[in-house]
Amino acid sequence: ENGHDAPDANPLGWSNRTLWGKVQQVVDVWFMLGVVAFALAQFALMVLLVHGAATAVVRLLSSETVRSVAEAGAVQPVVPGVNMAPSLLPSVTAALLVSLAFHEFGHAL
Repeated sequence: ENGHDAPDANPLGWSNRTLWGKVQQVVDVWFMLGVVAFALAQFALMVLLVHGAATAVVRLLSSETVRSVAEAGAVQPVVPGVNMAPSLLPSVTAALLVSLAFHEFGHAL
């Protein structure tokens, strides 16, 4: 036996009182915050989605005149040139690229 708990738990063989142990603690807290934030956001988005779908169904089945899906309160996709100004496309693309970079960086950790 080499005295280590797991080969990947402490790759440099440092004690938990060193910098490596502190880095592990920070990463553990960061991941836990991510899990909690995801759970809360997923719950909130599910509530919004169900509410929006229920509202749309009620409006579509009622005697009210509804001219579009958006007017009914349903979720609709973003299509540049149709329901989003084409001039917003560069900023939306930049926002998606930044979000993608942060997401993939999370996988790298």
